Amino acid sequence: MNVLLTGALTGTDTAVTDGVVTAEPAADAVRVDVSGCVVTPGLVNAHHHLLQSAFRTLPGTRGVRMRRWLEIMGQAYRDFRVDPELAGAAARVGLAESLLCGVTTVADHHLTWPDGVDEVELATATAVAADEAGARLCLCLLLTSFCG
Repeated sequence: MNVLLTGALTGTDTAVTDGVVTAEPAADAVRVDVSGCVVTPGLVNAHHHLLQSAFRTLPGTRGVRMRRWLEIMGQAYRDFRVDPELAGAAARVGLAESLLCGVTTVADHHLTWPDGVDEVELATATAVAADEAGARLCLCLLLTSFCG
């Protein structure tokens, strides 16, 4: 979206074209009066687990030690068959919540790569959700292991 922000305290208009502040507004810029508003750049969430948006009310996951929590979550991911459709739906929820809070860039620390599911399809579903929502996304690969 191309916008021209008017009414700022500085007395000058600010043009934003494709998310970048520019000297001149685009021909199709929408004029937005920001008088009395605070305008800031989008915030960055540098550590999110978007898939967990689909599992946040899972019984047995509150008030337990991390190792136990990971075991419960891992079993839930297997039981509910994490697939690209679920990953995309969870990402849409987490990204919508982020955008509503002013966060426009999310680093997703994805830690679930179930057997038999194409990892590229799983990551692509998350990226497509970000693109559709208008959010920026950084996919981070997280590897974990536990020793007996």
